[in-house]
Amino acid sequence: MRQTTHDRAASFVANLIIMRNAERQVELYRRSVVPSVQQLINASQQDYAAGTVGFADLIDSERTYVGVRLMVAQARIEREKRLAELEALAGVDIETLGYPATQASSLPVQ
Repeated sequence: MRQTTHDRAASFVANLIIMRNAERQVELYRRSVVPSVQQLINASQQDYAAGTVGFADLIDSERTYVGVRLMVAQARIEREKRLAELEALAGVDIETLGYPATQASSLPVQ
């Protein structure tokens, strides 16, 4: 029984760490990587319009942008998975904590 309690606590902490790491990754991508890739796309579009780069280079910069957006989506998915695991371990709906029971049932689903 004591081992099960320790295992659940360790699982809770591990999931919390992974969730926070995913949140940090999303913020890093949003603040620095996405703007840098958007600048790359803008430069590639201007260079393509000027005829200094080929269409393949333009497509590569677009592919990079799609790849970054995929990484952001994967980090968000990981965060949501871990949040669901934390809720299951804690036995509560974390997103409705602090709301009265009647108000929590009328919250919009995201």
